[in-house]
Amino acid sequence: MKRVLALALASLMLMAFLTGCCCCDFGLGDEIEQIINEEMNQIMDEQFNQLIDGSLKPPKNEEAEPPQADQAVPENHLNLVQPGVLTVATNTYFPPYAYTNEYGEPCGIDMDIAHALSEKLNLELVIKDMEFTDALDAVSNGQADLIIAGITATDDRMKKMDFSDVYATNTQVIMISVRSNIKTVDDLYNSRIGVKENTVESIYCAEDFGYSNVKTYDSYLDAILSLERNGVDCIVLDRAVAEAHVITHSQLSILDEYCVEDYRIGLPKGNDGLRDAVNEALSELISDGTVQEIIRNYIRP
Repeated sequence: MKRVLALALASLMLMAFLTGCCCCDFGLGDEIEQIINEEMNQIMDEQFNQLIDGSLKPPKNEEAEPPQADQAVPENHLNLVQPGVLTVATNTYFPPYAYTNEYGEPCGIDMDIAHALSEKLNLELVIKDMEFTDALDAVSNGQADLIIAGITATDDRMKKMDFSDVYATNTQVIMISVRSNIKTVDDLYNSRIGVKENTVESIYCAEDFGYSNVKTYDSYLDAILSLERNGVDCIVLDRAVAEAHVITHSQLSILDEYCVEDYRIGLPKGNDGLRDAVNEALSELISDGTVQEIIRNYIRP
């Protein structure tokens, strides 16, 4: 519109100049004025039509252009509860795999593995401590991306969630001394059983053989010393620890395995992308020795 006004004003000025000057002296004023009027009308008609049909557009504002495709926000490819965050459900009443330290912070084998996984996946880690049954449901109801709580893939659980590859195999064995009268696992029902306090085996033995038959110790070493001194009839402990002591203590031997568990990570049903990413990260952490080092930090005499 400004351009149209400018053209009109310029035409009027030109007309006035010619009319007031030499044009009138030669008798050409009326003809020139008619020609200018006709041209001005034609120009104004053309500019008006261009404005109507949209061919005359205002200049572009470069800063107002929408963002390019390469500036778009990254998609949540892993379908996480919160993009960029790995939310892990656990239960901290399961030492040495998950428990709280003196500051009330979740720690243990599973928690260290959760931290290692989040670093591998380049994600922020959020740990949600809840009742074990709630933790199992958390990946199904959208509260968590993973459950890492020393869980096994039972038939019932596989109906509700998917599982990662095995990241740890936890085997407990029964250790006896040469003086022991224990010959089979069934003999443990009437025996004094030594276990390390707050371990998987302490929970299982109490449930299987009765709390009154179980004696807890601060460390595996204390339990082994008690066995040697006839303080208990047997002890149940991690195979790796037992084998290390049997080699150096001839009066000790391994009677049998007590239980074997393959620990896996639970994931939402059908989230293949997250499962594959977790399995790839786990494979790397196992191959480079990270997982075994974490386990050794917690399971030792």
